[in-house]
Amino acid sequence: MLVMVALATIMAAALLSSQSTMVQASDNGLRAAQADALAESGIQLASYYLQNPSAAPVLNSSGFYPGQTGVSLGSAAGGTVDITVTKVDNTTFDISAKSHYGTTSASPMTRSLGARAAVQYAYTPADASAVNGSFTASSNTSIVGNIRASGTVTLSLGSKVTGTITAPSVVGSLLNFVGSILSPPNGSGGSNPVTTTIQDYKTYTYNGKKYKAQDLKVDAGTLGPSKGNPLGVFFKDGDTTISKPLTVNGTVLVRNGKLILKSSSTTAISLTVNPPTGMPGLIVNSDVRFSGTKGTTLTVNGLTWIGGVITNSGTTSNNKISLNGSAQFAGSNAVTSSYVGSVSIYYDKNKATAAGFLPGQGTTIANVSLTSFSNSGSK
Repeated sequence: MLVMVALATIMAAALLSSQSTMVQASDNGLRAAQADALAESGIQLASYYLQNPSAAPVLNSSGFYPGQTGVSLGSAAGGTVDITVTKVDNTTFDISAKSHYGTTSASPMTRSLGARAAVQYAYTPADASAVNGSFTASSNTSIVGNIRASGTVTLSLGSKVTGTITAPSVVGSLLNFVGSILSPPNGSGGSNPVTTTIQDYKTYTYNGKKYKAQDLKVDAGTLGPSKGNPLGVFFKDGDTTISKPLTVNGTVLVRNGKLILKSSSTTAISLTVNPPTGMPGLIVNSDVRFSGTKGTTLTVNGLTWIGGVITNSGTTSNNKISLNGSAQFAGSNAVTSSYVGSVSIYYDKNKATAAGFLPGQGTTIANVSLTSFSNSGSK
């Protein structure tokens, strides 16, 4: 009988010990997972402050968030994280985060993680329209936003402009003008991006991978992103004629030629461009020409860059241009007197921002992506 009692006592003690070990292991696993989450949160927090430096609690002399020690993510997090951010080059940063989860009554669980962040800077124009020459706002022109020109700005009777005009001279009717007129210090009105300085989006990088623009199928009806072209960049080399309605949910590039929008005697056409955030909408190396007999509509909801001018041929007169974002003209004029129709330009900073548009330039951070991770374990 005593032997049975002894055996029962031993078994009970072993069971209790086993349960205690299981509870401790379970607790350790839970604390390890929480330490992991703290460290990962530290990496994400540093990425956020890199992309939004104005929100960072501290910046170093170079203008970026260097990290902090003992960062609390709230009482519910149950610990702190030490963050260090090191600049590798102008577009690359290394982030390390070491979490400390637990209390002083128990050995804290720690986790150290590292990540490399790629920073992409963007070009953000400040003007609704900028011209490397003269600009004439016809009677059917409406502009909301600033105008910058290196030549004379002419406001025709009936034109509507709201914003600041920076140009060597402004003439015409000020009846529907609301804003101010500035004479640039250097007398030129500044310069705008030209062909040789802007980015060639025929190849681009997205989420750390390189992609190529696809052929612009002018009779497709609708074009958009795909697995092999995730940002929806479409390209044509030489004069490009669009004679059917086309919507592009992406970016349109026409290099070494004109973009010709040609209606027929029976069919009006339209080209609508909706780029993704951070990408330009329309880049044309030469002129944008309206042709045909029926009216044509051009709508771009993003940055528009035209190397030549907007012009007209044929007898069409019921044309409509709507540029929402910013319109940049690298030539000596913007819209010729031969163009017949309305022009509406509405400045939108978010739509106008284009990542990598001017390589090596731009102070606006368009995107921060984590390209690699590393860890040194937990204890």
